[in-house]
Amino acid sequence: MILSDFGKIVDNEWNLSFEIRNELFCDEYIIMPNHLKWNNDQFNPKNK
Repeated sequence: MILSDFGKIVDNEWNLSFEIRNELFCDEYIIMPNHLKWNNDQFNPKNK
């Protein structure tokens, strides 16, 4: 997939969220043309 400039910003900020917040965990995500869709779980293996 080729992201637009706005898509690149969304991708960067989305991934940064998980680097700076240990309580967040995301299994997978996809950036759609007009929204972001993700699959998350309440269990975070980083906080074991």
